[in-house]
Amino acid sequence: MNSFSPGDKVCDCSLISRCGAGAYGEVWLAEDAVGGRVAVKIVPNGGRYSERELAGLRNYRDCAHENLLKIRHIEITPEYLFYTMDAADDLHRGKGDYLPDTLANRLKMCRRLDGAEIAEMLDELLAGLAELHRHHLVHRDVKPDNILFVNARAVLADAGLITLSGAGSLVGTPGFLSPRLLSGAGRAEPSDDFYALGKVVYCALTGNPVEEYPSIPREMTLSGNADWNRLFREVCENTVASSAEFRNKMQMRPTKRQSPKTYWLYVAIPVALLLGATIWFLLRSPAEKTIARSAGTPPGTERQASVAPASVAPKKSVFEEIATTPPEIEKKWRSGDPFLTALRTAGLYDAEHLEALLSLPWFSQNAFFSRLETQTQNPRMAGFPNNAVGKKPSALEKKLSAVCRDFRELELSEMGSHQMDWRRFSGDRLFIQRKMLAEDPMMQACAFQWLIYQTIDDVLAKNAITEQESAQLAQWIDLLKKIPLKNQKP
Repeated sequence: MNSFSPGDKVCDCSLISRCGAGAYGEVWLAEDAVGGRVAVKIVPNGGRYSERELAGLRNYRDCAHENLLKIRHIEITPEYLFYTMDAADDLHRGKGDYLPDTLANRLKMCRRLDGAEIAEMLDELLAGLAELHRHHLVHRDVKPDNILFVNARAVLADAGLITLSGAGSLVGTPGFLSPRLLSGAGRAEPSDDFYALGKVVYCALTGNPVEEYPSIPREMTLSGNADWNRLFREVCENTVASSAEFRNKMQMRPTKRQSPKTYWLYVAIPVALLLGATIWFLLRSPAEKTIARSAGTPPGTERQASVAPASVAPKKSVFEEIATTPPEIEKKWRSGDPFLTALRTAGLYDAEHLEALLSLPWFSQNAFFSRLETQTQNPRMAGFPNNAVGKKPSALEKKLSAVCRDFRELELSEMGSHQMDWRRFSGDRLFIQRKMLAEDPMMQACAFQWLIYQTIDDVLAKNAITEQESAQLAQWIDLLKKIPLKNQKP
């Protein structure tokens, strides 16, 4: 597939350079409408590859995690499936042609990673896999090429093979497929992702291709890497069922271990100090205790007073600090404003959804539903939001269409500009979210659009809609129409 060239427009993005190509299609570096860099995947439409890619994207749409690659926009035409994602960092740092920062490319440049780099990468990938598995999904293609670094953080990429645990055919990359899958003993499950991650550890530690597992390069010292050698062998030779279990096998990482001399210093010094303080307290004279009491210290509290003087205010807990919002912002949220009242009632008063609001649109095009039906023949999608495929809509689709008749999507480029401005803010997430929704009408509209799509998605998933959901959708759509969108951005 070589029908695209630098400068071509795809998904309102201008293609810059091709990053790679495979059986499923091509990935390009591109620039979006507001000047940001994104990656665009282009998959020829029709056939099992595009069907599998769509199925993976549909499975992946509810997963939102900083260690899972973010899907920003999807577009389907009769010829192609396009979708945009966060672009990987540039390994060349702007000096020369763009080179995606993937684990595979890192290993090409420096042969292998040290223990500290592997530990940090594993911490992040295990967090991403835990989120994926929490949704009862499996990745099925964990390998160095699909591990990207975005803003220096390891993320798991390529949603095309993601499927429900226990479902799907045998797919993946040779060398990273577990013996259980290769024997035909069952369908993919989380343990197969952890097997593949063990092979990733092997490749990162040794610099060898996966085909050479479990051989170790001659120049590597076994003693210095014993814990990592043990880790990848244990993970690949035994079933690991969860991220927590994988982490337990990482407890003796060389990057965290102290030398015997240092270890005893860390233990002995606190013990000696504690013992000395205890002896001093027990041996104090009665006169010393009397002096302390005469100074106003209540009997029996001399030790407490010596440790925590009353003049030192107790430190706030993390939760107390997070729960603090400046009075002027809090006042706006409590003012009775209909937009903020609706958002607070919907649960957007906390910081849980900040990342989602700054990442829309995800699967958020009305056209996506009708186009998806065309490709997947999913009867749930027929006729919504309009009967574009010429099929008779179901009772559910008629009701949804009636409720959503006045719904109009936001201008994506304008919304994206506001999102980028708010991403530049740093500090407490709760404060950013409350300030953003209290002061920026465009982001209020973005929040209502997100709530509408979440509700529609839930309705389609269960193939039923309640009266409460109908009333909620109608309220949000009415409020969305009334939001003034001429205010300045932050």
